[in-house]
Amino acid sequence: MNGASFQGSQGRAYLFNSVVNVGCGPAEERVLLTGLHAVADIYCENCKTTLDYLPQTHTHDHSHRTRILTF
Repeated sequence: MNGASFQGSQGRAYLFNSVVNVGCGPAEERVLLTGLHAVADIYCENCKTTLDYLPQTHTHDHSHRTRILTF
């Protein structure tokens, strides 16, 4: 787990370098609090519940680069 204070779509969020039993949906652009971002929903492989979103490799703001490819 990467220690940092982040806000997810459901509240407080944590970043992980790897996870298990989590699937990733298709990428789409969404307007978030910090602007336009390419994200993909992540979900539980067992029950298919959407957990949150995963930032994708292209972002318009380089200050968000630390979150790319972390869960």
